[in-house]
Amino acid sequence: MDKEFLSDYAAKEREEQERLAKLSDIGAAKERYKKRYRLISPVARNAEFESLWPQIPMYGTVVISLAPMSSGFFSLQHGFDILSIDRLVDFARDTGKVAFVLDEDPEEYCGLDFLDPIFIELKPPGRYSVDITNWQLYRDCAIEFDTLSRVKLYRLLASLAHEAMIDGAFGTASRPEKASQWLAHVFATLGVLGYDELKQSISDALVNQPSDAFHLLCLLDKLIVGPRTDPLDAIWIVSSGELQDPRGASVLSADARLLETLKHARSQIHTPEIGKFLMTKLAPYPEGLEACKVLCEKYSHYDLYEVMNSLDCAIRTEDRLGLDASAKKVSETLDRIWHDADKFGTGTTSIRLGLSIALAAIGTAATGPTPAGVLAGLGYSVVDKILELKTDSISERIAKWLTPNYLVSVFDFKKMYGLKETLDRVTRR
Repeated sequence: MDKEFLSDYAAKEREEQERLAKLSDIGAAKERYKKRYRLISPVARNAEFESLWPQIPMYGTVVISLAPMSSGFFSLQHGFDILSIDRLVDFARDTGKVAFVLDEDPEEYCGLDFLDPIFIELKPPGRYSVDITNWQLYRDCAIEFDTLSRVKLYRLLASLAHEAMIDGAFGTASRPEKASQWLAHVFATLGVLGYDELKQSISDALVNQPSDAFHLLCLLDKLIVGPRTDPLDAIWIVSSGELQDPRGASVLSADARLLETLKHARSQIHTPEIGKFLMTKLAPYPEGLEACKVLCEKYSHYDLYEVMNSLDCAIRTEDRLGLDASAKKVSETLDRIWHDADKFGTGTTSIRLGLSIALAAIGTAATGPTPAGVLAGLGYSVVDKILELKTDSISERIAKWLTPNYLVSVFDFKKMYGLKETLDRVTRR
């Protein structure tokens, strides 16, 4: 891709962003943006730095964030290698099971010619966020972030960017220092959405613990900012490794007001939680595109997409009876798929292992008498581990701010199970 092509591409993207910004109705803006895709429900956002292949079969369409990484680092970030791009583009065009969104301005991808098929055939849109209606507050929060980050964070980001440039991780036109703009967006959006105490805790960490602030912002982008502002209303896929990373956890425990909030929340009969695990199931693990295709056909045969849609709808509308019924159906469907996994074939399909998938409801739809947040549900009490405080979970500390309802998927990519051994265990249930 040459500069002229990408410059023209970027100009068209800016024009479309301006058109979306002029729409006063958020719903209309979302519908206009969605029309740029061929979407099949349920829609999901991929988990980065993990294999793409087991993520695709679970959903109607998986939207992949395309970052301007060099060929040597591309597979690490995106979960598939550049040799698979042509076949993946064909698969996306033929089925609608895969789509792309640009992580950066189109001109950042200059020199990454191996991405030509994606740009030319699929014409991926740029990122777009909704629910940011108070632009003055957004700008004020961004200025606050810039002021606080000048103390230590920018030096940390500059060091990381320098190492990445030496390693050749980014494309020739990419500017890795743009990470600061993304972090500023996460910080400012937390302010706009009303997460004031969370934002204050991050503000303190930006000065005193910039590394913790960095990792916490990354986590909150996946669990709050991304889902809350997603115009595609997608299910966000999160790697369990991200949730279990203790970096950034101590930030939320330093503020006495948050400890008081925790005491208040625990005194309530029903506590809004950051997330309630609905189930944890095993699913076959495809090791490549061909195996992924096989699973897509099987999942469609078992009507998994229909029951996943019902579950997502029940969570968004806080239909608790529908939520319980849909969760049960999803659980039963995944059990049947796993039980029949030995019939899918071996060899070229390479379906020999399984991975753990957990579905969690976020927001008031997950309200219940017993706290069971996303982090606590993983059996990992971050606050206990880091600060030796006898509390249940970091999730309780940010519980009261999560009122909208949505579904997230947590994939444990690191725990893969042998097929025969686990089939025997599932059969004995």
